[in-house]
Amino acid sequence: MDKDTAVAAKPAAAAAAEAAADIAAEAAADIAAEAEAAADIAAEAAAEAAAEAAAEAAAEAAADIAAEAAAEAAAEAAAEAAAEAAAEAAAAQSTEFATLKRGLHAALCFAAAAAAGAAAAATAAGASAAAASSNKQQRAAASSSKQQQAAASSSKQQQNKRKRQNKKANSAAAAAAKATGAAAAAATAAATAAARGLLAQLPQHALQQRAAAVLQQLQQQVQEQQQQQQQQQQQQRQQQQQPLQKQQVIAQRYIGQQIIQQQQQQHNHQQQQAQQQGQQQEQQEQKQQQQKQQQQKQQQRIISYLNTNAAAAAAAVAAAVAAAAAAGRYGVIQLQQQGPLKAVAEAPMPQQQQQQQQQQQQQQQQQQHGRSNANSGNAARSAKQRQTRAAEVESATSTATAAATAAAATAAETAAAAAATAQQYPSTIPSYCAPMAKERSSLRNRKLPCTK
Repeated sequence: MDKDTAVAAKPAAAAAAEAAADIAAEAAADIAAEAEAAADIAAEAAAEAAAEAAAEAAAEAAADIAAEAAAEAAAEAAAEAAAEAAAEAAAAQSTEFATLKRGLHAALCFAAAAAAGAAAAATAAGASAAAASSNKQQRAAASSSKQQQAAASSSKQQQNKRKRQNKKANSAAAAAAKATGAAAAAATAAATAAARGLLAQLPQHALQQRAAAVLQQLQQQVQEQQQQQQQQQQQQRQQQQQPLQKQQVIAQRYIGQQIIQQQQQQHNHQQQQAQQQGQQQEQQEQKQQQQKQQQQKQQQRIISYLNTNAAAAAAAVAAAVAAAAAAGRYGVIQLQQQGPLKAVAEAPMPQQQQQQQQQQQQQQQQQQHGRSNANSGNAARSAKQRQTRAAEVESATSTATAAATAAAATAAETAAAAAATAQQYPSTIPSYCAPMAKERSSLRNRKLPCTK
């Protein structure tokens, strides 16, 4: 039974070691793949993760080797103790009490040694796992300061990687604990079998009860050790999860701050755009008001200019009419006072009349030289001609007076119509007209407001 138990324990330990090696290999492969994927973002973090994985693999391998050695030592010690106890029991059948006492003492010593070995192995495995996790946490804390710049981009990858590493470490520790528990169970089973074999040979019930109590104590100790191991594993898991939670909180805060900053920047940009639009609208409104004011001023200047020019034109026309009327009256008075001959003789003549008069004078001179007795006929002829000329002068004077009066009336009507049109339709005046020149005293120096 002892050899079978030891032989059965060896494959279990070997399987646990292989599982741990496979897990370590998978962890190394995953870490290498993640390091290649995130080489540009965190090269130093990948190197540290590889070093941590190697350290964890070494610690797990050492724990597995220690567990295997402890299990083998416990199994061998149990087998040797059982063999020795059986030999001693067979050799000392005469002195049953002493033999049973020695055998029971040996069994108890063996069980205690096996329990102590299992506890030591479990403690060593837990210490190695705790040391590996503490080293890992320290390195992660040391490298977290370097990875703060790339926390937003690689936080999820780091969290997933650490979760995988924690899972693998926990699985390795669980495998080591299972191997250690299996070795301890095998040792306990071997010790129990040896003790039961010895107890089967004991005829006394007191010794059997005492041995049963000792076995129960051993089983309780083993259970307590297993419970302690489970508690230690839970504590290790909690310790490993705490830095991950802290990193998650830090990453969430960092990402939240970035989002808030982006929102504030967008809000500030929108406010700036709104202010710029408002300023542009105000500037456009001011320009429109200025243009309207300029147009109104130009319209008022043009209207006043037209009104002033219309009044001046009307005054000039009235003056011309009055002058023409006065000239006509003066000519009539002169004709009435001096007689038709003198008035006609003194009145201005056109060029044709002057030529005709010169020709007539030449003819008269010729007639005077040739005909001296025709004076009376010539005098009567010249008197008729002078009367005809006087009538022509009067008709020309009346015609000029009527034309001047008509021209004055037409100019007044035109100026009034222009002023009325400017007042009724001020928007028809072009906006590109230049401002009106300064008013001067004389009408001759005035200029139009628009030359286009």
